[in-house]
Amino acid sequence: MTAIPRHKIVQLIPHGEAMCLLDQITDWDEHRLNAVTASHRRMDNPLIEDGVMDTVVLVEYGAQAAAVHAALQQSGLGAARPAYLGAIKKLHVFSRFIDISVPELHIQAECIFNDSNGAIYNIRACARGDELMTGRVALIQPP
Repeated sequence: MTAIPRHKIVQLIPHGEAMCLLDQITDWDEHRLNAVTASHRRMDNPLIEDGVMDTVVLVEYGAQAAAVHAALQQSGLGAARPAYLGAIKKLHVFSRFIDISVPELHIQAECIFNDSNGAIYNIRACARGDELMTGRVALIQPP
């Protein structure tokens, strides 16, 4: 499907403008979504502490990608129901901190299960072809 800019992503997640971490959805289909971002380089990023960002916070990037995908699967770019992070499993981080010299991060969410109550996704974050984080998240979508 077509790329989705940040201002549309903001409409699909319950976080608001300041906490939207994804800059663009580059492509997506019924099974997966790919996103890019340079928000790890912005000092106004709420996940940066003392000028650095722990790699473990990439879970939130993956969860946002999964939430966007779930919303797109359920209702397109219309009025989507928000998805909230319910659980994190099988988390692996491959470095302590994110290198801010990396121009952009690549985030992927792959759907394992999705229905009207929530979804389960494998998530992945990479930079310069190196894997930074992998895991599985469960999203909850209250009625």
